[in-house]
Amino acid sequence: MFRKQILENAIRTVCQDRRDKYGQIEDNFGLIADLWSSYLGASVTAVDVAMMMGMLKMARIKTGKYTQDNFVDLAGYAACGAECTPEALQETWDNSGFLAGSRKHPVTKVLTCLDLDFSVLKEAERLGCEMIVTHHPLLFSGIKKLTDEDPAGRLIRQLVQHDIAVYSCHTPFDKTKGGNNDVLAGVLKLSNVRNLAGEKVGSPEDMVMRKEEADIGRCGEFRRPISVEELVERLSEGLGIRPESIRIATGDREGADGSELRFHKAGLCTGAGADLLPMAQKLGCDVFVTGDVKYHEAQEAAAYGICLIDAGHYGTEKLFGKTMQSMLTSMLPARVEVLASGVDLDPFQLG
Repeated sequence: MFRKQILENAIRTVCQDRRDKYGQIEDNFGLIADLWSSYLGASVTAVDVAMMMGMLKMARIKTGKYTQDNFVDLAGYAACGAECTPEALQETWDNSGFLAGSRKHPVTKVLTCLDLDFSVLKEAERLGCEMIVTHHPLLFSGIKKLTDEDPAGRLIRQLVQHDIAVYSCHTPFDKTKGGNNDVLAGVLKLSNVRNLAGEKVGSPEDMVMRKEEADIGRCGEFRRPISVEELVERLSEGLGIRPESIRIATGDREGADGSELRFHKAGLCTGAGADLLPMAQKLGCDVFVTGDVKYHEAQEAAAYGICLIDAGHYGTEKLFGKTMQSMLTSMLPARVEVLASGVDLDPFQLG
């Protein structure tokens, strides 16, 4: 059997036959991991399950029996393991994952934040946190020097000195269920929430297989038409930002018949997502909420006939710390304390 045939058989077996029979891979492996964790009294992940199933196949290959089928299964389990890792969801330009520290270092306190800077690092030191979980990566690309002359270099040196680990989950957390974009959809009180392809938010496995840009944003319907003022109020109260910090790009606040302009369907993308406007327009969105809007993007929105709301990069993602704190608290043993940063501030509104 040629390598191409083995890989094709693995794709058919994993992505079709067994998914139809047993359900989504990450859900199935996640359940197995929970059961093994309880039985062994040790933490087992879905990736561990994939790797151990792969080792079982290697043991069978060693016997010389059913070799071809076992190679097919081995290839399938390797792919499953890769798909179960959060990093598999990230965009090509992103740098999510374990970025600093030792994986073997024991952790009793975790600090969550949107961005890691010197104030957050000092906070982690003061609280005795051995790990920091950020949204934005500490580094997006390689560095050529590590000196006190460079802010990133100083920060990394201090992390090493204080033995603090860093994990960043950027675009994977923007895409996944319950992540940043679902939180913003909740703030807007949207119903029938979909991705920007108009489809239900898929499983991580589906997203990895599709690699669709649409998975990073959301769209949904308001339960009743709402005005610009009410939308701004929801953002201000739900995100904890000042109403005057929210920028509005719309040609007219009146409808075609002279009545007050009201929105029925919203598109959104936390951070900087105005480049997704064409997708929102195709889905019939009459308002799009994001941050970091540029001049020409506002002009483009006007041409599409979409009201563009800029609630800021920080504003649309500031709830990451508390959201991740809640998620990790529910997932980790009670002996691990998870804290949300209290000094993770908007650089445009410090103090």
